[in-house]
Amino acid sequence: TAPLDAFLFERRLGFCEHYASSFSALMRAAGVPARVVVGYQGGSWKQPLASAPYLLLEQSDAHAWSEVWLPQRGWVDVDPTGWVVPERVRLSLAASLNASDRRRLTAGAAPGWLQGLASQWQGLDTRWQLWVMQFDSAQQRQLLPGWITGDWQGVVALLALAGGLGGGLALMLWLERCRDTTDPARQALNRCLGELRALSLEPRPGESLQQLLRRARQQHPPLQATLDELLTLYNRHRFGSQPPAWPQLRGELRAVRQRLRAYGRRRTT
Repeated sequence: TAPLDAFLFERRLGFCEHYASSFSALMRAAGVPARVVVGYQGGSWKQPLASAPYLLLEQSDAHAWSEVWLPQRGWVDVDPTGWVVPERVRLSLAASLNASDRRRLTAGAAPGWLQGLASQWQGLDTRWQLWVMQFDSAQQRQLLPGWITGDWQGVVALLALAGGLGGGLALMLWLERCRDTTDPARQALNRCLGELRALSLEPRPGESLQQLLRRARQQHPPLQATLDELLTLYNRHRFGSQPPAWPQLRGELRAVRQRLRAYGRRRTT
């Protein structure tokens, strides 16, 4: 049996979608243009703390009805559900239920105080959606002082962007300086790299320590053993399961630095 025939001639019970779709089908069969419209009917007003009231529409407030085309009037709303259950249209789904159905619906409902907390949370979520997630250009202009109009808006936005980038760069430099001053192994490595700078070996952007020392070995083959030792010492300290104690590491890095300095002096004499 077709679903429409089963609803019209057998079950004769259903939801608003059944009534709207069957009515629209009958109208089309009679030569009257008809269509099903889906939206919401009902809802409940909520009053959050320190906020404007709003209408809460839930899934239970979803509703379907029909529209028919009349030549002199255009599309006209027709709600077949109102012929069967008028309370569903005048009030809401919950209000149209009988006593037993209403008890089953509210059997597992939360206590009143918990529902109140949930209502306040929904109010906060609504404010978040309106003021943060939907913060469009119109709301941005409302926050600006009245004297900032026209081309001044672009200037203010540009200055704000420049200030944000400058502040972020200053913070990164400050954090890098703090890391260097609180990490003695990093300080010792920087002193060794300073000896390489004297040999015209500057770290490139994004270049790792291993890549820098590989480039240094290619340009200065006599330093291969010293540079390999420098890389091994630093990696063992930074990533090893049993890193050497700092006094031992400091002495070994100091010896590496002295050999690098001695090599640089021999090249300049």
